[in-house]
Amino acid sequence: MKRLSVILLCMVVAFSFSSCNLRSVVDFYKEHEKSGSSTTSIQSVSSQSEEIKLDDGGILFNEGRVSSTASIEFKDSDGNILLDASDIFKASAIFHEYNGYFVQLELTETGTLKFADTTENNIGKKMGVYIDGELIFDPTVNDKITDGVVIISDYKFTKEDIVGLVDRLTK
Repeated sequence: MKRLSVILLCMVVAFSFSSCNLRSVVDFYKEHEKSGSSTTSIQSVSSQSEEIKLDDGGILFNEGRVSSTASIEFKDSDGNILLDASDIFKASAIFHEYNGYFVQLELTETGTLKFADTTENNIGKKMGVYIDGELIFDPTVNDKITDGVVIISDYKFTKEDIVGLVDRLTK
């Protein structure tokens, strides 16, 4: 799956998450792309809102490293905590014409292994995703998920919803 890794680029450009902005990342990324070492391209950037349009038609609105103090939990149907903020590296707010608005979570190496075990052991069962104690999403697990990427989507999500969720996780 092609995807723009803004946080990793941000670390290269700014060496600090707090001083990074999407514009500097885009400039670095475009230069990196010219050298032929890039796999995903940026089509355009809106300077007003710092939205990044990706080559797959998606739009990246907001992205950041998940805070160690963020309150996010994945719980099984019995209320047992299966994953928490320590298992998640990055959160992104994205829109795509086929998937609508969604939050993409990239898990740590440990989180990826835990999530693979968790999904394998809960196939056919509900798993709740809670942010600040509020149930945000409660899908039924259909398959073992091993790629370390979690998509939180709902056809009712708006741009404001997903940007707000990512803000709550990264501040």
